Amino acid sequence: MGIDAVVEVAYGHLFVFGAGAQMLDDVVPDLGWQEHLWTDGVSAAVVTTRTDGPVPVRLEVLAEAPAEADLPPEWQHVAECSLDPEGQLAMVGWESDEPTATVSVEPGPKRVRVAWTGLVEGLVAGVDSEGNSDEAVHIQVWTAPMAPTVVVRWWEGRTMRPPEGVAG
Repeated sequence: MGIDAVVEVAYGHLFVFGAGAQMLDDVVPDLGWQEHLWTDGVSAAVVTTRTDGPVPVRLEVLAEAPAEADLPPEWQHVAECSLDPEGQLAMVGWESDEPTATVSVEPGPKRVRVAWTGLVEGLVAGVDSEGNSDEAVHIQVWTAPMAPTVVVRWWEGRTMRPPEGVAG
């Protein structure tokens, strides 16, 4: 099952969270900006290169974990985190009080894979000189035990380098 939506990002991120959870607001640490993804276990901040404006998002709920070998080559940066959303996931932009989209999920912990496409190195605020961006986000969710956040594929054009000791 999948949902396509356009989320209005602000300050370079959008959120995915479970029913009743709070947005993460100003608590995303440097590591979250480096990895483009950060979670407190209930909410996740998805960091975009586009600072403000519309970003297309595809949210898919999968019956089982996808194979890591199945990562499409066009997915430039891929990161995973875990959430325990309590039966519903919502996507929302920074300045919105209402979710852009919601999807029902079975209760229990979920693994969330986030993939970015359309990333272009060197753009100011993630847009070209005419204010356009091809950045898009693909989110996959499946049932899995809670696990640490991990970057599966690092985008070479990122402005923040991976932390010391992390392969990039």
